[in-house]
Amino acid sequence: MSQRKPTLSPTKMIMYLTCPVKYYWTYLNPLGKYYLRARKELTFGATLHRVLQDFHEAGGVEQVQQETLIAKLEERWSEAGFETKEQAETHKTLGKELLHAYFEQQIQVEVPPKILYTEKMLRYDMGRFVLLGRIDRIDEHADGSIEVVDYKSGRSTVTEEQVYEDFAMRCYLLLARAHFPEKPLLASIIALRSGEQARVILPEAELNEFEAQTRLLGEEMLDRDLETYLPRRIYACDDCDFLKLCQRNAEFDEN
Repeated sequence: MSQRKPTLSPTKMIMYLTCPVKYYWTYLNPLGKYYLRARKELTFGATLHRVLQDFHEAGGVEQVQQETLIAKLEERWSEAGFETKEQAETHKTLGKELLHAYFEQQIQVEVPPKILYTEKMLRYDMGRFVLLGRIDRIDEHADGSIEVVDYKSGRSTVTEEQVYEDFAMRCYLLLARAHFPEKPLLASIIALRSGEQARVILPEAELNEFEAQTRLLGEEMLDRDLETYLPRRIYACDDCDFLKLCQRNAEFDEN
C-alpha cells in the first residue's frame, strides 16, 4: 500500500516563512494545540466566508433577498475569540454592513460571471507533496477566462500590486491552472470592508517560476529538522500563542 503524500497549503507555507517554530507547534507537534487560542479575526472572517458561500450557492441576488442574507449571518454567527459580548456585537453589526454593501454591489453588476465554485478545495500533486488550497470563489466569464476570487474581510483597500504579490493568490492560481489547464486565468481580491476589487493577470513565465520556487519550499519544509530549530524573536512574537514555549529557551531574547 503506497504512503499518502503530505499536504501543504498556502497558510502552512506562509506560517513557515514567517516563523518555522510557529509552524512546528501548529502543525507538527500535537502539544501545540493546548496553546492555541480562538481569535476574533479568524472567527469573523470565517463566518463571512460561509455566509457568502451560502448566498452564491443559493443563486445570489437573483434568488436571495438581502434580508435572507443578513439572517444567514445571525444563523452562522459565532462568538469564539471575542473578549466581550459588546465586542462580538460590534463585529456582528460590521458584518451586516459589509454584507449589505456586497449585496448592493452584486445588483449593479451588468453581466455577472458564472460562479463555478465557492469555498472550493483544490489539489495539485507537486511531486513529494500535494499543494492543497480552499479558494473562496471561482468564476467563469463569457470569454471563457477563469477568475480566482479571494475575499479579505480585514481590508478596506486593495491594489493590483497587492494582488500581484500575494503569495496565497499565486498558490491558488497554480491550483486553478491544474484544474483548468487550457483557460486564461485572472486573479482578483475583494476588500470586503470597502467593496474595492483589484484584478491582475500573472504572466505564464512568472507562474512557472513561482511553481518551481514553491516546489523547493515544500521540499525544504519536509526535510528540515524543526525539533532542534532555535527560535528567534521577530515582529510577530508578542501576539504568538507559543511565545511562552520559545521563552523557555535561554537564548531566545538574545537573537
